[in-house]
Amino acid sequence: MNLEKIRFIDNVLEFNIDGEDHTLLNLLREQLSELPQVQFAAYKYLQHERPKFYVRTEPNENPIDVIALAGDKIIENCDSLLKQIKKI
Repeated sequence: MNLEKIRFIDNVLEFNIDGEDHTLLNLLREQLSELPQVQFAAYKYLQHERPKFYVRTEPNENPIDVIALAGDKIIENCDSLLKQIKKI
C-alpha cells in the first residue's frame, strides 16, 4: 500500500491510496465516521484511477492523528476477532 498526500490544509487531508480496494477503504471510512473528531470521511474509487481518500476533522484536530487513532481501533477489533476465532 502506498500513500501519497494530495492536500493537507488545517483540518483537511486528501490522499491517494495505491493497491487497496473497497474492503480496506470502506473499513477505514466507517471507523473514521464513528469518531467524534471527524466531520467528514469518504473515498472515491473510480476505475483506472488511484483511490482518493478525504478526511475533514473538527477544528484544531489533526487528521493524521485521527487516522492513526482509527487504525488503532481497527487493529483492536481484528485482534479481538482473532482471539474469538481461536476459542472455537
